[in-house]
Amino acid sequence: REHFAEVAEVTDARVCTGPDGRSRCFGFIGFRTEKDAKRALRHFSNTFIDTSKISIEFARPMGDESISRPWSKYSAGSSANELHKAKQERKAAEAAAAAAKPEDTKRIAGKVDKVKVDKGSKKMTADQALLLKAKNDPEMRAFVNTFAKRSKKQVWQNDDSELDKIPVVQQQAVQSRKTG
Repeated sequence: REHFAEVAEVTDARVCTGPDGRSRCFGFIGFRTEKDAKRALRHFSNTFIDTSKISIEFARPMGDESISRPWSKYSAGSSANELHKAKQERKAAEAAAAAAKPEDTKRIAGKVDKVKVDKGSKKMTADQALLLKAKNDPEMRAFVNTFAKRSKKQVWQNDDSELDKIPVVQQQAVQSRKTG
């Protein structure tokens, strides 16, 4: 208030703060007349208060055409918001449709897996067949177990059992052919 009162009479001043009470580094200053406001604009535009640069604009009413339009997907009225809402509605519709489809439960290697039934047929898709093959493959199971979290393994379990499966190469003595 004191800083802007140097040029003209200030009727009101407000610094906007966040929920924690700290300044958001912008505010509103009211002057007695529009002439005083224009004089303050010319005088204080592009100047500094301590190390903060002052940028001055006249306040405009909400919905004014000169205000830039919102761009956030969370701001109502933006094109990104409309796309976001459409995507959310599409996800909700897909979830409702998936809940309405029947599911067939099969046991594979002691675990329960759900396989969707396609229009009454019991055929597996190519992806499901590949997944089934990978679950039953011992090399794949060993590969996955190497990346298992430590909390999923016993502390005393080590990888020596995997080393026992590797064939050992035996050495044989061969006579030298060199003369000498």
